[in-house]
Amino acid sequence: MIKPRLIPIKLKLRELFPFFFLCLLFVTGCLEKTIFPAALIEVTGVTPFDIKWTVASDTTTLPTAVIALKSESGVPSNIISYSISYYTLSGDPVPELRIEETPMNFFVTANTAVSVTLSPYTTRVVDFFSKTTANVSPLKVSILLTIKDVNGNIITREAYCQLYRPVSI
Repeated sequence: MIKPRLIPIKLKLRELFPFFFLCLLFVTGCLEKTIFPAALIEVTGVTPFDIKWTVASDTTTLPTAVIALKSESGVPSNIISYSISYYTLSGDPVPELRIEETPMNFFVTANTAVSVTLSPYTTRVVDFFSKTTANVSPLKVSILLTIKDVNGNIITREAYCQLYRPVSI
């Protein structure tokens, strides 16, 4: 009786294991995130959070919001767009004020803190407050930043603030 030789088969399985392991990583996407990690960016604050405006003779001096971001990885990125949504105190959206996705180009270097200045207090918001008799102040604002890192990953981050009815001089 002839005994089968198991040693060459074990060697072949040992030689094929790295190949199967790499194939598994590619199929599940784990290797892609290891080789091309996504940027880690945190919104650390919005200044001022409560945005108030005193009515002047024109609307060229509407207040802005400064969004503080912190890059927590070694992956540089670029803010490619933003959109702004407005909500009443009860959480109902105010679609006529919404600012659709607006392109921008703001580079965020790796492992740094940066600030982005945007204007959620628009002339449409001023008109809305002036034409609305209901108590809708403050309006809750959600600013959605769309970010693309150098590895091609798309991430989004949200920042929040509140807008108050303008005060007359």
